[in-house]
Amino acid sequence: MNKRILYVTDLDGTLLNSNGEVSETSLKILKKQIEKGTLFSIATARNLQAAKRLISEIPINIPIILNNGIGFYDLNKEQYLKINEFPISQLNHLIKIFDEYKSYGFMYALKDGDIHFIYNNLDDPSDLEYFAERHLLYKGRCHQYDDFEQVPKDGYTILYFVLYGSFDRIKNVENCILDNSILKCVPNKNVYKDNYFLDIFSSKASKAIAIKELKELIGANEVIAFGDNFNDIEMLQSADRSYVPENGVSEAKAVATSVISSFDDDGVAKFIEKDTSIN
Repeated sequence: MNKRILYVTDLDGTLLNSNGEVSETSLKILKKQIEKGTLFSIATARNLQAAKRLISEIPINIPIILNNGIGFYDLNKEQYLKINEFPISQLNHLIKIFDEYKSYGFMYALKDGDIHFIYNNLDDPSDLEYFAERHLLYKGRCHQYDDFEQVPKDGYTILYFVLYGSFDRIKNVENCILDNSILKCVPNKNVYKDNYFLDIFSSKASKAIAIKELKELIGANEVIAFGDNFNDIEMLQSADRSYVPENGVSEAKAVATSVISSFDDDGVAKFIEKDTSIN
């Protein structure tokens, strides 16, 4: 029986280059590999709207993993196969933490199959930066409320929250959530700027859990994972083999099988091309 290997890669800092794009070289290699039957998918912290525009030219034909494992999405059927929604019982608790540190974050919620971008306070410069770079992706689906509690409970499925800013800013909030068994928070260094993200979502979700579920779903024998950042570490540890590009953080490199060439040298695509020629 031929070995069915599933290759799963993070996007920013891993498959995407320093311009935040899939290079022509990587695109050419991946198209050829998928045409040959290579099982290829992504596991990203990005949501559907942000991810689709970045991978639109890659003919991925198996489900993708979004929002750090919150959702499985079938690009061909254009539908979510699974969603681990934010536990509504923790909403007031999280709002109190945001209020305590005057760090309000952003809510992402699903309604009628579309992602909605929800915010309440843009006084902090880092929040303004985050908002400016993203709100145009959600035309007609960008909403401001005085308080996240005011978001209508019927019709909206809360997916996750994102806090953005300095290391100290996200660390204060992260420390308040670490011992919460219902919530999970994952820090992530901004590859393009000197700031950090903190994604806050259900503890039932993670990239590590998601790659195992995807492995079983498509009947693969082995998972090879690629990542570069803090939010990839559990996935790298969970995979059968794992690889980190040279530009990745040292903490990710420490748990990986090996280090590959950087995101600007098409490390992921070139590795897959070489690996499939051997296996």
